[in-house]
Amino acid sequence: MTTPRFRDRLAGVSTGSARRPFPVLLGSLLAPLGLVLIFLGWLGASHTPLIEEQVPYLISGGLLGLALVVLGGFLYFAHWQTAVLDEVRAQTAEITAALRAGSAPVPFAGALLTTAQGTLAHRPDCPVVRGRADLAPATSDLALCSICEPLT
Repeated sequence: MTTPRFRDRLAGVSTGSARRPFPVLLGSLLAPLGLVLIFLGWLGASHTPLIEEQVPYLISGGLLGLALVVLGGFLYFAHWQTAVLDEVRAQTAEITAALRAGSAPVPFAGALLTTAQGTLAHRPDCPVVRGRADLAPATSDLALCSICEPLT
């Protein structure tokens, strides 16, 4: 359950990232150029029956074209990874700032609870026991719930 103040602070958290057009532009030029070179290499090699005449087409068109397609795809991938990293960093900074600006955790006040067959002690607002009817006061020999952290 989030508080209205916390929701208000997080309302301005952005989900976009800074755009870097150069890798995308270069990748959008290199990948199609590579495909064109592969096609031209195939076209040249397909018009001659001699293998010694097909090899230059394979090297200049096929391998160079393949290299350009891979490089263009790599630039797209690098741009995408950079955008994801920028987004994660921006969101982390905004959430950290919102959490630091918020109030300190509310100290626990009240008795610890457990379920009828339970082996853990819970705060009354713990999501594990919230809304349950079979609750009883916890004894001191029970382990503490790691979700609600009753002693913090």
